[in-house]
Amino acid sequence: MGFDVHVVNSTLTSNAALRAGAIYSRDTLDLTHATVVENEAALVANVLAKSTSSSFGSVVAQPQGGGLNCYSADGAVTHGHNFSDDDSCGFTAVTDTERGDDPGLLALDDFGGDTPTRPPMVASPPGGRHPG
Repeated sequence: MGFDVHVVNSTLTSNAALRAGAIYSRDTLDLTHATVVENEAALVANVLAKSTSSSFGSVVAQPQGGGLNCYSADGAVTHGHNFSDDDSCGFTAVTDTERGDDPGLLALDDFGGDTPTRPPMVASPPGGRHPG
């Protein structure tokens, strides 16, 4: 029996593991308004789905430890408005940014919600913050 993973309005950052630094789903994975950055693993640093993954309005970037940002065994579906700094997540919709620069996120802190988050910097354009 499998379990789908749904990550909504969540920030996952600075985690470390052997296989997947932030999320390891044995079945399908859905990201909606998720920020998954600076996690560490040698295989897949941020998001690993043993089945399919889908995403909307999410940031997956800055992998640590040598691993890719994402891996979806059965492919990825994008619903747009996603950002990644490599091409491993399958963020290929017209409104996605794939192979973007620095996503321009603030440090993890309390910005008035129930939990700490990493919102975009004021000067962060839709395609991520560009150096210079």
